[in-house]
Amino acid sequence: MLTRTRLTDEQLFKEAEFLIEKKGYKVIELVYATDPKLRIDKIVYHISLIKRLLDKNGGGLIGINAEPFETYEYIQLKEAGLNFVVLWQETYNRDRYSYYHPGNTKKTSYGYRINAYDRILEAGIENIGVGVLLGLSDWKVEWCNLLFHENYLLQKFGILPNILGIPRLKRAKGATIQKTKFIPTDDEYRYILAVHNLFNPYSLPFINTREEWDMCIKIAQGGGALFTFNCSTIPGGYTLHAKGYQFPTANFDIELYKDKIERKGLKVISNWNFDFFKVLEEIN
Repeated sequence: MLTRTRLTDEQLFKEAEFLIEKKGYKVIELVYATDPKLRIDKIVYHISLIKRLLDKNGGGLIGINAEPFETYEYIQLKEAGLNFVVLWQETYNRDRYSYYHPGNTKKTSYGYRINAYDRILEAGIENIGVGVLLGLSDWKVEWCNLLFHENYLLQKFGILPNILGIPRLKRAKGATIQKTKFIPTDDEYRYILAVHNLFNPYSLPFINTREEWDMCIKIAQGGGALFTFNCSTIPGGYTLHAKGYQFPTANFDIELYKDKIERKGLKVISNWNFDFFKVLEEIN
């Protein structure tokens, strides 16, 4: 059985302090599981806590990856210091979404999730990440729907997502589904990313801990990427010596891999911000 862990405020602060002050990170993503005891006011407090820590160390960016919220809740998060939201649709296939998310909650509602991007933008949060979990349904259809969704957001709000989630289904402890016929091969995976670059060249793939090093480099060489260095996928994995993982991860330490990236002809930018995306648009 997979044991759930909920960090205290003090533990969260200690984890963030390690990443910001010891490792020098300027961009922190807070990842939340669906938790009936976790209310929006607690997430607001967490964001304000991390913002104070970042401001003390020269500033930075805060993002969240959590269940969808209401517009007024996103406004509260923005006012607390939130800079971006990443939210993966998981699948655009309504029937499969319902199958993988049984019950009657906000998370199980296909419509509530897919319309969350509208609510995020209506709240004034302009930096968003979209994506699907490749492997739950036909990846060709999923990718077409993702592009249609991005175009819809562009037509309605004049904004394109600047972060692209590209997770492929991996075996995970306690997961109902472990493997499907819908997972794209490495070549198919790179192909759909190339197609996306043609549609939206200002969006960077969010390379996650599911992919091996060689694949990460190939993706980055296709036009840049956001790497997740020193990433622990278990609460308390940095300073509390928590062990385990949801699924096997390829975790890279920035101190060890920075030179490897630069030897591939790529440049590491650790203090990036979303103005970088605007500069790209102006250049082109």
